[in-house]
Amino acid sequence: MLYESRTEGLCWWCRAAPADSREHKLKKTDLKRQFGPGPYPELSSHKDGGDRFIQGPDSVVVKFKPTLCSDCNNRRSQPHDLAYDRFADYVRGHDRHILSSRAIDLRAVYGRDRWEDGRDDMLRFFAKHAGCRLAENGIEVPEPHL
Repeated sequence: MLYESRTEGLCWWCRAAPADSREHKLKKTDLKRQFGPGPYPELSSHKDGGDRFIQGPDSVVVKFKPTLCSDCNNRRSQPHDLAYDRFADYVRGHDRHILSSRAIDLRAVYGRDRWEDGRDDMLRFFAKHAGCRLAENGIEVPEPHL
């Protein structure tokens, strides 16, 4: 069941510090990998009947409103962000093999002995994204968190 947020203005993860940091909706490294450092005169977001142009990888258009504190969005979630980046780099570098085999061997992505940790951290990255989306829409993020 979804409930209205009771922690408005606080970081949804630690629930202690002010929400002063904006997580990217579209990962900055993905934008730079795909489109370069910017500006992006051709990219826009269509919302509420109008176009908003994405100026570059740090554009407010590609970020959630502040829903996390700086510590949670940087230090605390760094392993999750790095696991996603490693996965995305692997997919980009092995796209033909992935399409032909229709599989991704996570041991090849994260290493034979660390693939489960890498997988879990990547899933935590997506959970952080979902938490930010919920919080931005005023919905309480249920515990336990990441």
